[in-house]
Amino acid sequence: MENHKNGDFKPYLLKSADKASRGLRFAGDLPANGPVLAIAEDHVKPNLLFVGTEFGLYFTIDGGKKWIRLRGGLPTIAVRDLAIQKRENDLVVATFGRGSISWTTTRRCAPSSRNRCKQETMLFPVKTAMQVH
Repeated sequence: MENHKNGDFKPYLLKSADKASRGLRFAGDLPANGPVLAIAEDHVKPNLLFVGTEFGLYFTIDGGKKWIRLRGGLPTIAVRDLAIQKRENDLVVATFGRGSISWTTTRRCAPSSRNRCKQETMLFPVKTAMQVH
C-alpha cells in the first residue's frame, strides 16, 4: 500500500498472520521518503523478503526488522516489480526506465554481530543457452 497522492511518501508494509483487516506494520528502517512499490517473499525462507521502492531495492533476512540496500550495480531508481523465479532461484527486478535485472539469490546471508549481511563473492557456472536467429 502507498499514499503518495496525499503527500505521504512513507514506506508501508503490513503483514497479518490470520488475514485480519488490521495488519502489523513492518517497514522497519526503510528510508522514510520512499514508498514501497513491490514486494517478493522467498519461497524457501519466508523471512527473506525483497522490496522495490521509489529509490532502490532492499532486502531483509529477519522478516522486516532490518533492511539492507541491495546495490549490485543497480542505480538509484524506482523498482516497480519483483518476482522470484523458483526453478533458478533468481530475483527478477523491473525498474522504471532502466529495464530489468536478474540476481541469483544464494540464501547464504547470515546476520553478523552488527545485524548486517555477510556476503561472499562467488562465480556461478554459465548455463548453455540457445541462440535464436
